[in-house]
Amino acid sequence: MARARNHANGRLEEALANLVQAQASLAQNQASLTHSQASLVEAHSSLAQTQASILPTQESLTQTHNAFVARTAEMDARWAESDRRRAEFERATEQRFADLTVRLGEVESILLEHSRILEALPDKIGNKFGFQVPEPKAGN
Repeated sequence: MARARNHANGRLEEALANLVQAQASLAQNQASLTHSQASLVEAHSSLAQTQASILPTQESLTQTHNAFVARTAEMDARWAESDRRRAEFERATEQRFADLTVRLGEVESILLEHSRILEALPDKIGNKFGFQVPEPKAGN
């Protein structure tokens, strides 16, 4: 029986040793966890500070973007108005050119009629007053 007690005591001592070792490991893991939690809290604090410092830049960027979008819309409106005015100017110019072409044709017709009248005028004047217009010489 003494042997059974020794064997039981040996298992008890071994179990106690394992328990002590497990408690030491647990304490070490708890210390590591506490350190990790402290690092996490520090990282969270740093992240919050970074976010706070980024916020004004983000607001400024948003304002700049909104101003850019507004300016782009304004420029688009100006371009559209400019295109409309250019198209109107081109239409008016084409119409004026067409009108001038018609008028130029009329002026040419009038000038041709006046030239015909002026060419016939010496003969008519001569006939009215009884003058004979000399025939052109063949050498001239």
